[in-house]
This record gives sequence, C-alpha cells and structure tokens, in this order.
Amino acid sequence: MKTIKIRKIEFNNFSNKVLCFGELCINNLCIDSYIELSFSSLNRVVGLLNKQLTEISTYDLIQEEMYDSEIHFSIDLNSYKTLPLSLEELAAQGYPSLKISA
Repeated sequence: MKTIKIRKIEFNNFSNKVLCFGELCINNLCIDSYIELSFSSLNRVVGLLNKQLTEISTYDLIQEEMYDSEIHFSIDLNSYKTLPLSLEELAAQGYPSLKISA
C-alpha cells in the first residue's frame, strides 16, 4: 500500500496545484518526497488531518507570506503527530489523480 506522512503543505494564490511534502512509503520502501494535488483533493486531505489533530484545527496552522502580489500559504505539521494517509484514499473516485515526485 502507498502512503504519505505529510509534514508540510504549500500553495499560492496563483497556482491550481498544492504540494504536500512528507515521507512517501510503498510497502517497506520510504523516501522523502512530495505529491501534487488539486484544491478539491486538498479539502479531502485537510478533512482527514482534522480528524487526527485533536488539539488544533488544520486551518489554524495556515501561515501566509506576501511576495509582491503573490500570497504564499503553508501548513507545517512537523510539530504534530499525524498518521500516514493512503494515496488510494486521496485519489478516490470523484477526486482528480495526484502526481508523485521524488
């Protein structure tokens, strides 16, 4: 089974993609990597993470930085204990496919 333990999520106001950085595991092989998601898939990820984070909401972790006219958003999950998410669940029916990069 393919899973990712998300450590950081990044996106900006001009992009239609979201980058999720973390540890990607395929069976016994684990590497630091990232996946690209659509914003509809990001909503699913945030919902799954909110179920795991009992002490804080994922929305409270969103940080904004302004660069000229671009707003960069990030969610840092390094300080929180989260479980790996199944890539099959993230790419479930009705959600666009995701891109895995190393």
